[in-house]
Amino acid sequence: MNSFNSHPDLLLSLAKFTSALLIALAVAPLLKRPALRSTFWAAIFLILPAMILASHGRSLLNILPRFPAVAEIEITQAPTPIREAVAAPAIPSAMPAGPIESIDARDPARRVDWVSVVFSAGLIVSLLPILISILRIRFIPKKPAYGVTLEEWLTIRPQKPHPAPLYLTRSPAAPFTAGFIRESVLLPESAAGWSMRRLRSTLHHEAAHISRRDPLVRMFASLVRAALWFHPLIWLAHRQLVAAQEEACDEIALAAGIPADEYAEDLLETARCSQGILGHSLGMARWSQLGSRIRFILDKSATQTKPLTMKTKAIVSLGIAAATFGLSSLGFSEAPDAAARIPDAAAKPGQAGIEAKLNRIVMPRIDFEDVTLGDAIEYLRIRSAELDVAEKDPARKGFNFVIQGAPGAKDDDDPESRRIPELRLRNVPIGVVLDYICNATRMAYKVDEFAIAIRPLGNAEGADAAKPANGPGAAIIARKLEQIVIPAMHFDNITIEEAIDFLRLRSLELDVAEKDPAKRGFNFVIRKPLPANKEGDGAAAGDVPRIAELHLRNVPFGATLKYVCDAAKMDYKIDEFAVTIIPRAD
Repeated sequence: MNSFNSHPDLLLSLAKFTSALLIALAVAPLLKRPALRSTFWAAIFLILPAMILASHGRSLLNILPRFPAVAEIEITQAPTPIREAVAAPAIPSAMPAGPIESIDARDPARRVDWVSVVFSAGLIVSLLPILISILRIRFIPKKPAYGVTLEEWLTIRPQKPHPAPLYLTRSPAAPFTAGFIRESVLLPESAAGWSMRRLRSTLHHEAAHISRRDPLVRMFASLVRAALWFHPLIWLAHRQLVAAQEEACDEIALAAGIPADEYAEDLLETARCSQGILGHSLGMARWSQLGSRIRFILDKSATQTKPLTMKTKAIVSLGIAAATFGLSSLGFSEAPDAAARIPDAAAKPGQAGIEAKLNRIVMPRIDFEDVTLGDAIEYLRIRSAELDVAEKDPARKGFNFVIQGAPGAKDDDDPESRRIPELRLRNVPIGVVLDYICNATRMAYKVDEFAIAIRPLGNAEGADAAKPANGPGAAIIARKLEQIVIPAMHFDNITIEEAIDFLRLRSLELDVAEKDPAKRGFNFVIRKPLPANKEGDGAAAGDVPRIAELHLRNVPFGATLKYVCDAAKMDYKIDEFAVTIIPRAD
């Protein structure tokens, strides 16, 4: 399941991003010069995505929907099979009401992450107008300018080494600059009848856009806005950038000697014809920006200021932008991963790497039934190498496992022959899988610099030696045990395994409040009591606890589980990933 909640580090970056934009929106009005203001916004749009991509590029890619192919892996070692199929997170997958054979939760393609779907749809919708505008400008009927219009353009934009092309077109009716690599200016055909004053005002304004590389900056900002379409502040920041660019070009045109009142009059006339401007182009005048621009033009200070040099604009704007992002980071700190095992201070680099992998590598599904410890560990060895996709060096993928015997143990006490009666888990970190395996076989494991050593423990020492820690998952399981109600249940002389299998399947069917199919129901782990005449080995088949008779109606799942455990002289405890059925003596 891919969602924003799955990426707390990405959410933290978005929080920083929001703070940065709020500060930028507060700082920008203090920059009186539009050229400085537009460069400031350009720096914001450049730094912001670079910061997010540098830290969380892979997390951003994970937001997009992914529909992995269905796969099933089966390893059979006679006479006991060990099977694993691709399934889903910590609690067993969904089962629709009806026959058990109708389970389809193993098919990941059936599970849709609607957050990712909505994000992708918004991204496409935001990019579509940009693409349509580019195509319309590319194929709009146009012809090269000529006569006085072209002469005036060549005077304003001489060969440097090549002037930007100037075209005449029937539509739109207002002038604009198009293109972001090789810019061009399009004028309406009616420009041939314009006064020289209006023609000069228009061409100076469009030439300023080209000199400042505004088309390229605006295209990049539009792409950033499309990628972050869900954030309202990015749309406001984009409008601020566009307004600052237009005012900066007005400032350059006024500096060329055009009287402010005449330029304002020409701007009003151009705005009257601006209805036909294409969406993604730099038109001289738009009604939405007109009021502030007219006020700026008629302000005497705008006609008396000298244009800022590019060096000045870059130094000031980048400095302010960097300070903005620095301020936005105050008060934020990266929270450590609560689920990770933190190696002690004396841990060596190799040991820390193994500890990290134990939490990072997730086993999609485990179905063990009456398998030996040696078979189970060999299976983990193979699957860990296959699932360690983050490790680029093939020689370092997966884990080394070493099964050690107890000091002074008899020759017939082979730890590898200890058996796991039953273990069924879904999407659990491999370190937690090892915890459950060690619990089932009265073993414990220790991580060193090169391998994971698994060794026997005595009864008293090993009872809870490899117990997974509680966490948020345990609270969710406890809440579901109270909320899910079993309508009817009738047990007559069945084993604890049969009872738990029934509860596992019913939990899938009855967990209707859980919207995510991958999180419905429960994982169950059964730890059987030791036989009285053996130390450190699994229980024999005849020692399996049984439930003589139990009939219940409309009882919460937690109470049902308690009655089942009482009847079998067992108990249960809740941890982060499963409900573990344990001998009452523990």
